[in-house]
Amino acid sequence: LDWFFDGTSTYQLATPARPNLHTHGAGCTYSAAIAAGLAHGLSLIESIELAKAYVSEALRDFAIVGQGRGPLHHGGWPTGTEDQTTTEVIAGP
Repeated sequence: LDWFFDGTSTYQLATPARPNLHTHGAGCTYSAAIAAGLAHGLSLIESIELAKAYVSEALRDFAIVGQGRGPLHHGGWPTGTEDQTTTEVIAGP
């Protein structure tokens, strides 16, 4: 569950829970995916929604390498609905 405030409205963004230990790089991947969405001309909220779905998919398809916590799987933009982000405006005009 993530929260985003754009200066006017507050958004709550949710994706399915993906509990696993293989989360190395999730934060960096999230921020890079937001930047990629912006570079492709999406709005900030659209970029965040897509990035959240991307990270959800990457967590679902994690890679087990070495010992300990492994990286998530950077397999491409999400194409299905199972990782879709649900966005709700909590407060705003």
